[in-house]
Amino acid sequence: MPVLSRNQVLKGEFRVGARLGEGACAEVYCCERVQGAKLSRAQKLQQSDADLVVKAAPIPPQSKKKAKDYMDKKRAADTLFAEHLLYANVLNRHPRRFGTKVGYGEDQNCRYLVLERLGPSLGDEMAETRLTPQQLASIGADCLASLEVLHAQKYVYCDMKPENIMLGTCSSGRIRDKDQARLVDFGVATRYVSAVSGKHKAEDEGGGQAGTPRFASLASSSSPPARRDDVEALAYVLLCAAADDRLPWDSAQSDEAVLAAKKKCGDAYGVLAALEDDLVGFAGDARPLGDFLADARALAHNAAPDYERLRGHLRTLAASSSKRRRSGAPASSKRRKAPAPMDESSSEEEDEAPRRPPPRRRAVPMDCDAPPPPPRRAARKAPAARKPAAPRKAPARKSPKRAPPGRPDVSIEALLAKARAAKAKK
Repeated sequence: MPVLSRNQVLKGEFRVGARLGEGACAEVYCCERVQGAKLSRAQKLQQSDADLVVKAAPIPPQSKKKAKDYMDKKRAADTLFAEHLLYANVLNRHPRRFGTKVGYGEDQNCRYLVLERLGPSLGDEMAETRLTPQQLASIGADCLASLEVLHAQKYVYCDMKPENIMLGTCSSGRIRDKDQARLVDFGVATRYVSAVSGKHKAEDEGGGQAGTPRFASLASSSSPPARRDDVEALAYVLLCAAADDRLPWDSAQSDEAVLAAKKKCGDAYGVLAALEDDLVGFAGDARPLGDFLADARALAHNAAPDYERLRGHLRTLAASSSKRRRSGAPASSKRRKAPAPMDESSSEEEDEAPRRPPPRRRAVPMDCDAPPPPPRRAARKAPAARKPAAPRKAPARKSPKRAPPGRPDVSIEALLAKARAAKAKK
């Protein structure tokens, strides 16, 4: 039985339209504002020509018996309330990444959330056409930026899949900005830090797999949600779009079989090799997506992703073309070798060796009929004759100075003579 009926008015503000679909926790309908309805200040600020949708979940009546149906309905209604809180505290500040929440409330035994209507999903686009490397890289960059905003606020998305990636917005029945991707459906988003300690939840705390098992990370089945899980799931979504909506574990019949098939593929490049046949029709080189997945799997449980490095892989994907080797070739599954380390001894010898100056370039003559004559050199003048140097006179020997008359002679010769005379007398 539908939760809402057509032309039903919710709290005198929004009129319900046609039913669009149903998710795990709520049903989705078209809706529009009721003319003349009294709007809050926040709703006045959010008024625009954008089309609206409403997500609605029934509120089960109070019952002492905790039947499965009652618990499922209560969980769905609580999920819608949690999504409303996330929009109010985080998502409405970034409409370019997540759209805009317009209203929330409870009426006629149902809980509803009014949102800006967005364009078709990535899953719908994949069913109609095969995306180019440039389109896939643009969608991946937008989703990565949205995840970066969520992670900065201590939240993990936990439900990355093509059906939750919307392309463009709807205004007056027309789709605009289809090259811009936004995330929706935050019912299972959760915080990755503990409410008690404020620290990252430990890997050994255990946890159940959240989201769609087809795109869930390997670690999400045994550990609490972490940022690396969102990035790994995004890598699977991009690989699925490049391989024409196929993944190596699509033939598995249960969640346990999907997990076993993922482990059987091995590392990220093993997953790429398993998609070899499906990637033949891709117009670019899918090896950057293998690098993207390898970086996601290499992250520690509590480590923050290197968003700029991941964006670099997407830029490499966008630059690839059909002229390059396609990922269906055997080389697509090979690991990229790291550059060989430089020998320290050889580098020291090169530093010690004297560097020769670069050779001088000779001027090339202009392309004329006749080459220009070489420049004339001025004749050198003969050096002037030098005058012969005059012979040097030998320095005159100075005679020993003698004491002037009237003064005792105290020269050395006189003292020696006195000493000899005294010795002779003896």
